[in-house]
Amino acid sequence: MSKRSGISKAIQGLTTLGAFVETELNALEKQYGPFAREAGERVLESLLSEEGTPLITTEGELSKELAARGTKASAVSQAIESFLQTGMIARPRPGTLRLGNNTLAAALEQRFRDQRTLRREALALIRDKYRQNDLLTEKELNRVEPVRPHLNLTTEEDNFLRRSERAVKRRKWALWMVIASVILTLLWLSWNWYNESTVANREKARADEKAEEALISAEAAHALRMKAIGLADSLRVEKDTSEVRRLRAELSEAEARLQAFRARQAARLAEKQEAIARRLADTLSMQLDTVSKYRALAEADRQAAVDSAASAEKARRQAEALALILKSRNIALSVPQLAKDSVERKAILAYQAYAINRDNDQGDVYNSDVYKALCHALEALQEERGFLTTDKYPNVHDGAVAGIIEGGDELYFSAGTDGKIYSFGKGFAPRSKLYYPLGYFPEVVQKMTKSADTRWVMVCPRFGQLYLYQAHTLLEVMAAAITPSSEQIELDKRGYDQKCEYGSRWGATDAVFISEPDAFLVVGHAGNVLKQPVGKPGARAEKLFKEDHPFRSITLDGNTLYLLDQDGRLMAGLMNQIPASVKNLRHLGSGYAALAAKGGFFAGGKQSGEVVLAAGIGSASPDDFLAVAHSNQWHQAAVMSAQFSPDGRWLATISRDGVLRLTDVPRYFREAATYQPILLDMKDSYVTAICFSSDNQKLLAGTKEGSIRNFYLNPEHYARQICELLHLKGEKVDWQTPWRKDFQEKSEPKKCY
Repeated sequence: MSKRSGISKAIQGLTTLGAFVETELNALEKQYGPFAREAGERVLESLLSEEGTPLITTEGELSKELAARGTKASAVSQAIESFLQTGMIARPRPGTLRLGNNTLAAALEQRFRDQRTLRREALALIRDKYRQNDLLTEKELNRVEPVRPHLNLTTEEDNFLRRSERAVKRRKWALWMVIASVILTLLWLSWNWYNESTVANREKARADEKAEEALISAEAAHALRMKAIGLADSLRVEKDTSEVRRLRAELSEAEARLQAFRARQAARLAEKQEAIARRLADTLSMQLDTVSKYRALAEADRQAAVDSAASAEKARRQAEALALILKSRNIALSVPQLAKDSVERKAILAYQAYAINRDNDQGDVYNSDVYKALCHALEALQEERGFLTTDKYPNVHDGAVAGIIEGGDELYFSAGTDGKIYSFGKGFAPRSKLYYPLGYFPEVVQKMTKSADTRWVMVCPRFGQLYLYQAHTLLEVMAAAITPSSEQIELDKRGYDQKCEYGSRWGATDAVFISEPDAFLVVGHAGNVLKQPVGKPGARAEKLFKEDHPFRSITLDGNTLYLLDQDGRLMAGLMNQIPASVKNLRHLGSGYAALAAKGGFFAGGKQSGEVVLAAGIGSASPDDFLAVAHSNQWHQAAVMSAQFSPDGRWLATISRDGVLRLTDVPRYFREAATYQPILLDMKDSYVTAICFSSDNQKLLAGTKEGSIRNFYLNPEHYARQICELLHLKGEKVDWQTPWRKDFQEKSEPKKCY
């Protein structure tokens, strides 16, 4: 039986290719030794790519690669011959090697996965630390060291690894030096204290011996003296006993002096030992402070490393979030260009782009591309599913829409260059047509405005009349117009509530309502500001200034009146201090084409396309106004109209080329350097007139083609309606495919719930 057939029978007894590989390696080790087994594993790993696919290489290149990793050439040859015999590797061409089959490659990929993962993690750690120039810690070196021989490091990365090892060794050496210095200092202090104690004990012993000798000598001398006295004065035994007491007292005094001397010596010795103990305690305290200082420094370094890692992780997450946000805006920009038959995909991509910006702190749901994607997707979805909507009113007028106002309670009036007024809102399409007499020229309306309480509506046609309606009159005519007996009613001279001669055959161009008394301030070709009372038929208009001046626009914010003349000069004055002469008005700049003011905010559009914004100017001087004004090139053509929302948050501007931009005013003043307004350049949106709803939820835009559409100021409205329409039929929506294909994300997709 050949070796190959024997091996084939052995393979039949194995349950997996992994067990087969392990059996062959064990056989190789048993036959040639552990070096051959190691060479065999490296040969198999070298023939497998990082992605788990077989590689083809020459025997020479393989031998050089393994020799560079310290593998013996003889062991490599033995492993190759053994694997060739078993069919684990093959020679597709002479001198080349590859794995036997893809199944074996899959088994080897599973076998080497953990080792390769460890090497990739170690290599990523080294390169990340190398880029940050942050040396590896001892713990990180211990992770890298086992796989270091298998890493393909550049010379700079290898040198960086060696520098990390040297730094760890230096830190260890410094710590041991500090500990050794503390131990040596403690030993030296203990030895010094021991020597000084020994010397003191010796001196004390000598003093005790001398004192004892002196006492013995004194006692001996005293005894000899007493004997001599006794022998010499034996005859004077009866000497006065007082002399004996005196001698005894002197002896007691001498003994007391000796005891006092000994006590003083002991006290001095105790003081000396106490001073030594204090010095020792101070030295120990200094050493402990040094150790505590180094420990605190080490803890600070560790905490700094932890903080750096946390900061890096936070920066990584922010970068990923920002990349996803930028990707969502690019995808939102492409939504309107998608094919018409990709309606559901448009809706899903628009909603997911909105959800990404909504759920990230760095996102912006009011981004122009995201907002337009939502509008376009909702419109396409409504059209595809046959959903009736009142957000768009096509072909309201035969010409351009000249003005839109709200008559209260979600009811709107629009005037067009076809000389007609339409009413719409409340969920129904425009159907009540009001015609007002304009002689032989009924085709142009230059301005339509209303009072603050919506009781009065003023229509300013191109030619020399002013028409005043009370809101209830318009409502009555509208109600009559929708009865079955009549589709439209043409107003005669009794239809309007008040008609006034303007004073110029070319008509008024702008008007604003003031109270106390109720009147409209009208400007236009008459060359002055006319105060036209309302509710007083036959009342004549009063000129505001003593000399005429060609004004074309007017607006009022609180007590501040803004005027724009035909030459583009901007003027302002306080209503309670209006001067008699135009020359006494404050001049705030030139080059303007449109203006608006609300809640202390001023907006002016210029002929150059710039939009000037200022906040809180009130009664400021012209110099103060120019100092706080911000100029922005938001349009490429002259700005012809500007309007604030009732709450003062939004500013809408229209340029001569029909471009409509929507600006978040408070946000602009917070982020003036980076903020960009929303560009509403939807299909068929050459905008000529705008109007905000009183509830600050919608912006109505009239176009050159005579259509009117609603733009909802909160993009959440569009997202919510998209979700409702996607789930309307109860069908399952595929959120996963666009999320993975377009956004290229593997996480859970953004979707409606």
